Amino acid sequence: MTDTRIDVDYGPPIIPHRIRGRRNADLPVGGINVLVHRHVRLTDWRMIEAITKQWVLYWPTRGRGRVVHQDDAHDLCSGTAYLMPPHTTFSSDCKSGFAKWYVHFTVAGVGDALRPGVFPIRPSRRMLGLLASTCPTAIEKGRSSDHTAATALDLIELLSLVVRDRLPKLQAPGFVGIDADRVLRILHERSSGGVTLHDLAEATSLTERSLSELVLRTTGYTPMRYLLEMRLNTAMKLLRHTDHSIEQIARECGFGDRYYFTRIFTKHRTTTPAAFRREARG
Repeated sequence: MTDTRIDVDYGPPIIPHRIRGRRNADLPVGGINVLVHRHVRLTDWRMIEAITKQWVLYWPTRGRGRVVHQDDAHDLCSGTAYLMPPHTTFSSDCKSGFAKWYVHFTVAGVGDALRPGVFPIRPSRRMLGLLASTCPTAIEKGRSSDHTAATALDLIELLSLVVRDRLPKLQAPGFVGIDADRVLRILHERSSGGVTLHDLAEATSLTERSLSELVLRTTGYTPMRYLLEMRLNTAMKLLRHTDHSIEQIARECGFGDRYYFTRIFTKHRTTTPAAFRREARG
């Protein structure tokens, strides 16, 4: 908790205020923001290695679907809700006639060190009441528009209860998340040598899939493409600022020989190393 002195004196052109006292701050900022709130009826729902960017809540209303996270498979059945935190990789399919209500939302104030996965939830009596009032299938059965504000508040309460219910498991003891900066430092350290995705996964103590997800999410590149970009950028610096031969630069940057280096450089920088050096030096 912080204890901060307050002494504010605003004059024209701002509305005049005089505030004195002390400010105590105990609680982190928190909040829930609903991004998408829909009910869908599906005949086909094939997703392969999708990644959730926000929190996702599924509430199946008819038929049966299936979601797989790594080796953990879940049959989506009516009567159970399913929660996925951000950065969960999953694949899905369904049988014809599958229907579900889903919400995409963000949560502030719970931290980033959350375990990815698919987490089934047996709704409490209160959750069931909120689901009945917020699920679009209930709204379709004649709810009037003057309940819109109350429905929105019910939805926020529902999502708060759902996240609270699963949070102890999402923040399991010993799980501190993945340090992206540490992983990228390791990739930088190994950027000049011939390494495989398996080598990088071992060096970072991650599975190949987790490493790929993390690097793609952080940099926009796969791990091996990120390494290639680092090598090419290093080569560009050497071409611009040193008199090393193209053969030397090829070896120093892990390309092996000048012919392979020239081919890769030309493909990704749309010019040859020699032409780049001439242009960079004016």
